[in-house]
Amino acid sequence: MVSAPTKPSQVSFHDQVNQVDVLQDSKRQQKQRLDRIKLQTFLIDYNFRGINLPMSGETGDAGVYPVHVAAQLGDLELLRLLLRAGADPAMRTSEGCGASDFAQHGQIVELLSLPVVTVQGLRNLAKCKVFKVSL
Repeated sequence: MVSAPTKPSQVSFHDQVNQVDVLQDSKRQQKQRLDRIKLQTFLIDYNFRGINLPMSGETGDAGVYPVHVAAQLGDLELLRLLLRAGADPAMRTSEGCGASDFAQHGQIVELLSLPVVTVQGLRNLAKCKVFKVSL
């Protein structure tokens, strides 16, 4: 008995390959991809041109940076993503307000009070006589 021909799939080959790629990714890679999407979506939604650049446009929020908005939203995960991506928690608005001034929750204030370790900071530390490490 011959089976009837089936309709071609509505999903393109490219989409099928992408589905296979997603399945083969590790959970960590998937999390990283979702984190990047969340960060990019946030920057676009709030009209930011970059992680350490203020809002663009005529919003009346002169000098407001992504860390300020994330702190005001109380979004701990988003704030962590911004800091991991290199956002400067010390950025100030044109009125001199810092991210901790916008914070609504204790965890946000706590996160913002932690020292930020950067590669440049480690290199500077490595130059000290007391602490030597090669970077």
